[in-house]
Amino acid sequence: MLFAFRIHPCVFKKYYLGGDASRVTLFGQSAGGMSVAFHLASPASAGLFHRAIIESGSGDVPIFFATYNRTRSFSEDFLRGVGCDSQKESDLLGCARKLTTKQVTTYFPFSIKNPSI
Repeated sequence: MLFAFRIHPCVFKKYYLGGDASRVTLFGQSAGGMSVAFHLASPASAGLFHRAIIESGSGDVPIFFATYNRTRSFSEDFLRGVGCDSQKESDLLGCARKLTTKQVTTYFPFSIKNPSI
């Protein structure tokens, strides 16, 4: 999944793995499976892969169907909650990029032990 966002998968397969660029399979497990579901639904991903395997993940979660306004509202609430409070989007993005893992994980109401991010 990492390379799907950084390098066109056909280019990656052809030049780095020696694979057949006409037979690209996208695979994701757990949250990666949700990412594969997002790719399956996204017009921007059309033609980048030919098969998909979703293991233990689903696109059948509320956030998958969230409206732009709902996700924007969540983002604004989250950023205010961690101390990023600006009206300018560029300032918010800069503030978000400076957040530590601890700041992000302590904002949420659930506990995250030993985060791997």
